[in-house]
Amino acid sequence: MANAGRDILALIEEKKTLPSSGPIVCFHNIELETLDVEVGYEIALPVEPRGDVTAHILPSRIIATTIDRGPYEKQDATLDELMKWISENSFVANGGIYYHYLNDEKQSQNEYLTEMYIPVNKLQ
Repeated sequence: MANAGRDILALIEEKKTLPSSGPIVCFHNIELETLDVEVGYEIALPVEPRGDVTAHILPSRIIATTIDRGPYEKQDATLDELMKWISENSFVANGGIYYHYLNDEKQSQNEYLTEMYIPVNKLQ
């Protein structure tokens, strides 16, 4: 994943734009044997894809979101609470699980902030 982030940032810099967010990771599934993960950044200007780097415009959609504070390896409880909220409030997940890293790793792990969000649809 480190190479992917480096390649994406190199393309963004080459196009003379800047990321407007920290890294965003989308898990399209959770099966470790067939893990499907995307890594990206929000940017203000579109860029042409190159090599393994693609560009997507995310559609407007309803999301369920929360912010986790603390070490990355302890985020499962927060994700479980988000999933519980989704089902208890008559929604169903409709897409991947997104992790948006809001700060970098220069501070204590207890201060890491990660926005977690999942696109949802309201059940009828």
